[in-house]
Amino acid sequence: MSLSFTIYIQDITIKAAFYFIGIMGSLGIVLNLFGILVFSRKTFASMSMGLYNIALALVNNCVIVINCLIFMPSFYGQDSFAWSQTSCILLNYLNRVTLHYASWLDMMIAIDRTVYILYSTRPFVSSFLLNKKYLSSIILGLLVCILAINGQIFEYKIVSEYENVTSQYNFTKFG
Repeated sequence: MSLSFTIYIQDITIKAAFYFIGIMGSLGIVLNLFGILVFSRKTFASMSMGLYNIALALVNNCVIVINCLIFMPSFYGQDSFAWSQTSCILLNYLNRVTLHYASWLDMMIAIDRTVYILYSTRPFVSSFLLNKKYLSSIILGLLVCILAINGQIFEYKIVSEYENVTSQYNFTKFG
């Protein structure tokens, strides 16, 4: 194989990945918006599953947008992490938070459905599962926990070397 053929294949692969991310990202955003419309209808809005799925669709849209912000500039020969230290930290933090939040929302949906199936005949459990105030508190509490757990990304270690002496300083930097 010649070098020009290899470069040609790499160029086609990069272009295919660019269009794939663009098409799949756009399709994902549209379908998540459609999911929000479906789960806000009266039939699903009266159930806890509707609220969880609306939150999940919103988070999935955030995941798509953040990942497009991270990967799309690389197709133009730029690096989104090299724009500035703040963009690197913020994009990485938002990417981690949204991915973790989407995973935990999936788990909450599974727990909600399991509890609903096992204990739907008990009035306390069914009234708890249908109360939007409690469900909103659970969803927001989960977000706060995930934001706090992923806050460690803002910690840096600076290693300075001077005359064969290494000192480490820990500090927290926001923004």
